[in-house]
Amino acid sequence: LTILCPDDEAVWPFIPRFHSLTVDEQVAVLLYHGLTMAYSEELLSWVTWVDGELSTLDGEDMLTIRHQRGRLMLSSWPPSSRNKARITKTVVDDDHLAVYLIDAVLIPTEPKKLDFFWDFLGPLLLVIAGVLAL
Repeated sequence: LTILCPDDEAVWPFIPRFHSLTVDEQVAVLLYHGLTMAYSEELLSWVTWVDGELSTLDGEDMLTIRHQRGRLMLSSWPPSSRNKARITKTVVDDDHLAVYLIDAVLIPTEPKKLDFFWDFLGPLLLVIAGVLAL
């Protein structure tokens, strides 16, 4: 599991917008900040050379990762100049979990209606199982 955590400077201005979203849209934003496997820094760098696309926890959305001026940059797919984030710090990097600090909140291009159990609780249970496996 990989978690992309926006830093405080990114979160504070986003809070009013987050509160204006529906519950389904809030869940979509949260799932958009998780990737389906633990991507080490080395693996993320390798992905940029292969196809540069990563599947998010909702199983439908993709993030694009690219090198830009020596930094790893994430963006929505299809790419949007308004929806980019830079990985600024590695918090955890081990076999089962990777956690990175990013400098922006990423927004899914089209929030979807979610089935609460399968689309929210299912991935949440995977996160909990991953943390317990540590």
